[in-house]
Amino acid sequence: MYLYQSNRLENLFSFLCKILAEPLSDPLTPEIIVVPNPGMARWLTHRIAEETGIAANLEFPLPASFIWQIFENTLGELPDLSPFSREVLPWRILRHLKKSATDPAMAEIDQYLADDSDGM
Repeated sequence: MYLYQSNRLENLFSFLCKILAEPLSDPLTPEIIVVPNPGMARWLTHRIAEETGIAANLEFPLPASFIWQIFENTLGELPDLSPFSREVLPWRILRHLKKSATDPAMAEIDQYLADDSDGM
């Protein structure tokens, strides 16, 4: 695993194409490219196809899911969902808000939630 950084997207893209030009030892193993958002994954797929003529066998995980996969591979069995996944996090935040409702620092949030008639 390597981390490449630059403030110039075109430099990163050029370097990525050089890396992709070297095939992996197992042709069925996908190249994994961690991206900050799905839009970047679509843009990269399009640009790689334009530059090289093909964009196949590529995976574009977001950082959180990539790290969760590393944890799962390293630590063994983990829950299917990370505690920080989009499906779980709102419920964790809500539980924390309910626990700390009497805290004076939460007065402004309590006032905001007071008009929440449907619990959403």
